[in-house]
Amino acid sequence: SENGEGINIGFKIEDKYNSSTPQKSKEEMRLMEEDSRLNKMNIDTKKSFEEFCSSERSSGVKNIFRYYDIFSDLFHGAEFTPVIPLNVDFGQKFAFYGNILKPSTLEKPPKVSVGLKKESSRFYWSLIMTCPDEHLTETGAECLHWFVSNIPHDVSSSECDSCNVEYLPPIPYRGTGFHRYIFLAFHHEKKIDFSHLFQQTSDDPLELRTFSTMKFYQQLQDKLTPLTAAFFQAEWDPAVTETFHSKLGMKEPGFEWDSPPRYIPPYERFPRFADISYFEQYNPSF
Repeated sequence: SENGEGINIGFKIEDKYNSSTPQKSKEEMRLMEEDSRLNKMNIDTKKSFEEFCSSERSSGVKNIFRYYDIFSDLFHGAEFTPVIPLNVDFGQKFAFYGNILKPSTLEKPPKVSVGLKKESSRFYWSLIMTCPDEHLTETGAECLHWFVSNIPHDVSSSECDSCNVEYLPPIPYRGTGFHRYIFLAFHHEKKIDFSHLFQQTSDDPLELRTFSTMKFYQQLQDKLTPLTAAFFQAEWDPAVTETFHSKLGMKEPGFEWDSPPRYIPPYERFPRFADISYFEQYNPSF
């Protein structure tokens, strides 16, 4: 690797700033500041994302993925540059680069497409949705939430019927904080038969979704190349319980923090600068 970066497993592109992006005038900036201060600003998140993708350096996007440990957890440090935007539309809710979404709004699979112009060269792409924070029994394993293969370059996931793994809504367990849900698009010139990768070996619905992005890529690296990616974060809400009961047919796991007792320092008879709360530590009825 160069400059401390991981080995590039994607397409090589020039890292340059798009200076042609229109800049806002001073008056527009003043009005935006005023609306923000008065809590009247309405932001079109999809338009903002498109502006960000058109103006930001590719290294800036990679830095977001590094910050959230996407490359290290999925590819063990190998990296790629998302060369085009990945449009993930849950119906007025979108996955960008780490934004927070609620499981209750993600019960149906999103419409996913790659941001290409119509005159682009023909190819196929395959879509993976995976979570590196969810596996209950194997350290480092992922939970595969969705896999759609052999999508024509100008077609979205919802228009393709080659779904190898059915969509599973996010299931961030109660008490485990935010989970990362990552969409990966892989480019390939010809259709690929993925059926041998998803043969049933367990009766446990979650064990069946055990996955490793790194192993998947290593097996097929001569046939496909990482093209682009997007991800969001989610934490528990009541929709997770419903997913476990109705879609997985199993009890919902839950977790609690096992914290040590609060440390109380040795008692001082005349502590300096102490208020009454200091003495209440040693005698609650004080």
